[in-house]
Amino acid sequence: MIQLFLREWREHRGLTQQQLAERSGIALPNLSKIELGQMRWHSEMLEQLALAFDLDDPRRLLFPPA
Repeated sequence: MIQLFLREWREHRGLTQQQLAERSGIALPNLSKIELGQMRWHSEMLEQLALAFDLDDPRRLLFPPA
């Protein structure tokens, strides 16, 4: 499974898991599981997260924030 740097991006943007869940439309328990590597993410989730972080390219979530 390809790792997302979700926690790093979330903390870099100063968001809580709850705030990111609300912005992305992804359920809080699922976000938590994705951060912990306990749940697989899919391309639609990646798109939702990119929109929540105001990223033009969802693939940026595959790398740590600069």
